[in-house]
Amino acid sequence: MVPHFLAQPEEDGTNSETAILVNFKKKLVLIAGTSYAGEIKKSIFTVMNYLLPKQNVMPMHPSVYAKLLGEKIEKHNANIWLINTGWSGGPYGVGERMKIIYTRAMLNEALAGNLDDVDVTIDPIFGVKIPIAVNGVPTEVLVPQNTWSDKNDYTTMAKKLASMFIENFKKFEEGTAIEIIEAGPKL
Repeated sequence: MVPHFLAQPEEDGTNSETAILVNFKKKLVLIAGTSYAGEIKKSIFTVMNYLLPKQNVMPMHPSVYAKLLGEKIEKHNANIWLINTGWSGGPYGVGERMKIIYTRAMLNEALAGNLDDVDVTIDPIFGVKIPIAVNGVPTEVLVPQNTWSDKNDYTTMAKKLASMFIENFKKFEEGTAIEIIEAGPKL
């Protein structure tokens, strides 16, 4: 620990005068700019919450985050909406971006609570509820498959995506609640 050395954010690229340097090869942690004595805690926190996420590694098992999200949704009686702001009508290069006017209409209707009690259809692969109608949005845009000229191509791509999700999720199944596992895509 080097408490009297202060980093200079403009020159050193740090967010503050405190710096934590971790060298995994040398098994060395250097903490500068603080006289805080919790070196181990601070270095582990840095690795878990700053360095690992940059390498797409979460510090806790994904089921912890899924459980927390579920608890927050239940506690606050929140509705969750997945709004397509990406491609519609086919894969990249074939389809086109979802029109912003439709995205805004969906978002505005959701925020106004106008979608809370509407009729829905259930996507057979991903299990998400899709409103049958939304003010200001053509109905064919709401169900992704309906925007593709070749419905079989859509189903093939959706099943491929679901398969990739299922395969990737296998490494997280151990320790995950059954209701979370069962909420995943179905082939």
